[in-house]
Amino acid sequence: MPTSYTVCTNKWQVEFISKQLDKVKDLIRKAKMWRNAIDLDTQRARPKSYLMALLVIAAHRQAGSEEASAVTKELKKLVGKNQSIDVHWDEYYSVGHTGTGITLPPHCAAAPRILDPANPFYNVYHEGFSYSLNPCSEWEKVAGNIDTLDL
Repeated sequence: MPTSYTVCTNKWQVEFISKQLDKVKDLIRKAKMWRNAIDLDTQRARPKSYLMALLVIAAHRQAGSEEASAVTKELKKLVGKNQSIDVHWDEYYSVGHTGTGITLPPHCAAAPRILDPANPFYNVYHEGFSYSLNPCSEWEKVAGNIDTLDL
């Protein structure tokens, strides 16, 4: 399923986010407020809402806690190591499991990647910034501001 069909998976994206704990959804809202408040050169450097949500959910899972301080710490780690980030989910598909029949395209097969929970062929890492031709430079701008994050 190519990236252009991601809109077809929207209902599963919404379902994935809505299944998160209320505390996690609150942390997602706070992370989006932080994103809106930091000084970035252009709107292009602003991470999309879906990318922010996936980052917070991944940080929550890695922290193993709903505490804002623990999630903040993990989120800072994820953004800080963005060039080697490797986030994928097991709710709707299994990555790397032989027998699933899924062969990922090169841009999704290895880090850096944040695979869409609803579409393993959509690497949100590369598509997570509005109108950006160079997501790596946008990631660096966000990483340069990550120390100001406090959920």
